[in-house]
Amino acid sequence: MTRAEILAALAKLPGQIERAELALLACRREAERYEAEWKDAEATLLLDGTIDGKNAEARAAQLRLAMASYRETAADLEQKAERARIRLHRLQSEFTAAKAMARLLAVATD
Repeated sequence: MTRAEILAALAKLPGQIERAELALLACRREAERYEAEWKDAEATLLLDGTIDGKNAEARAAQLRLAMASYRETAADLEQKAERARIRLHRLQSEFTAAKAMARLLAVATD
């Protein structure tokens, strides 16, 4: 990287890191909202009599089958949050590396 490229990276990376942090926060909030929706759906099924197994094991099995689509969506949301976290960490690493390169250039030109 040239000196100009390093300085450009140092200038733009804080904004990119902020956007990545906001994206991760949005993913986490979306997952939390969905988890609440999932729990509400489970409660509705239990209270309206849709889940009517004769014992706890039968009710748990019925509930698990009924909630399959919720589990799939929750897994997708978790993957989305994990990708956002990975992007944030990559940007943070790039920023740290750019700062180190800038320090080395500063020492080399002194």
